[in-house]
Amino acid sequence: MCSKTTTRISGRLPCVVAMAACIAALMAPTAFAQGRSPAAHDNSVSALALLPDGRLLSGGQDGKIKIWDIAAGKLLWMQAAHREAGPDSSGVVSLAVPVSGHLAASAGDTTVRVWNGDTKTLVSTLPHGRAWTSSVDFSTTGQVLSGADDRTVRLWNSPNAKEARQLIGHQDYITSVRFSPDSRLVASASFDGTVRLWSAADGTPLHTLRGHQGRLFAVAVSPDGQQVASAGDDRTIKLWSTQTGALVNTMTGHTGRIHALAFSPDGKRLISGAGYQDYTARVWDLATGAPQMVLKRHTDTVNAVLFTANGRGAITGGADRRIYLWDLSTETVETQFDGNQTVSSGASAALPRAVRMHVDRIRGVCRAELAGVANTPAVAEPEQGIRRIMLAGRAAILVENELLCTDHIPGANCSNRGCDVLIWRQESSGAWRKVLQEHAHERDIRVDAATGELVVLKLAIYAGDRRCRPSRNRDYTSGEACWLSASYGNGKWTFRQSP
Repeated sequence: MCSKTTTRISGRLPCVVAMAACIAALMAPTAFAQGRSPAAHDNSVSALALLPDGRLLSGGQDGKIKIWDIAAGKLLWMQAAHREAGPDSSGVVSLAVPVSGHLAASAGDTTVRVWNGDTKTLVSTLPHGRAWTSSVDFSTTGQVLSGADDRTVRLWNSPNAKEARQLIGHQDYITSVRFSPDSRLVASASFDGTVRLWSAADGTPLHTLRGHQGRLFAVAVSPDGQQVASAGDDRTIKLWSTQTGALVNTMTGHTGRIHALAFSPDGKRLISGAGYQDYTARVWDLATGAPQMVLKRHTDTVNAVLFTANGRGAITGGADRRIYLWDLSTETVETQFDGNQTVSSGASAALPRAVRMHVDRIRGVCRAELAGVANTPAVAEPEQGIRRIMLAGRAAILVENELLCTDHIPGANCSNRGCDVLIWRQESSGAWRKVLQEHAHERDIRVDAATGELVVLKLAIYAGDRRCRPSRNRDYTSGEACWLSASYGNGKWTFRQSP
């Protein structure tokens, strides 16, 4: 059992301190699974979501979110979204995409982060205090749903909401949350062994579904909203009526705890993914409750599953760092996703000359640093680390040096002012002018989802900078910083200290 103290799970990684670290351990790769065949992520694949345009979004314990060409299995874009999993971090544990497809959300550490799907920029960060997030979902009306290890389900009225309605009732860590397709119902699963159904309108508890033995890891709502599926430690999948809360069916077959569930688009089938002593995905016929097929290829826990948009295929992601596209008519792998293969969009060539020269210089250092390192791409998607924004009503380009390369490269990304944040703005003449270059230890950058306008720019800079109002009676080390909030108007920046 995972607890607040150190334990071991079936001889696997230790569960430490925070319950989110426990989940990370359960989802992490075992030692024997670190093979040399093509991997999609540098650590366990923990989440998958389909984008409306047919591309795949994935998240992993390496802290990255990635967009893939499904047919080719090749990487299109990636972003460092959360810290890589460790004793005090979880990586990306959950992903969600609304029907509109203009946004995406990632859960990890103590936040949910909302991204603009078109500009690939951070829109907002939804804080959860000291609680570790575990799951996220979108409603059709733009609400954001999240679960965390403080036993609380949170309902945010919009991606920019300041406060969340809290749904209280579970007695342990929340592991999975979902909206019904009509967004009227919220379903949540917990380590307390129950599924709870809530009214999304006012948070009223509707049903508490009991019947599982042990912890729950996954919950899913059928496309017609009439049934909810749940699964966890007891290796069973249970189907419940959302109207009455009654148990409809129990499906058995897995030999390990079940970590993931998803309904097919037509609601006639269910796919599940399992962990220790199993490592399979299974497709179930919901009319009979019988398994239709067993998909065997992963060598570690299957953390994420979904059907393709037409329902004829399935995609699975696991702790072995692999993502597979399955042809369900033949029960075979059609595509293995390879994080070392990228589809170049040529987007970098379209950058203004000054921006392109800067980007090429930084990436050139990365290539040199990684020369001879096997299976390590120095540069991902050409737009990696580059945000196209609006600044005071004009087009602008924001560059984060630290994100220009696939990985953090000492001597390239963050030395010699390498952690700089830079902004070029297009002037009325059409020319581009660099209006900002700041060396930042950390940064908080937010962009309005609708307009692309930069709304928040906070930078942690060297504490000895005069704008930090340093004391004259002491020296400051290079690691000490203060936060500045920056605003742009009338052709110049205004900086003020920020808590």
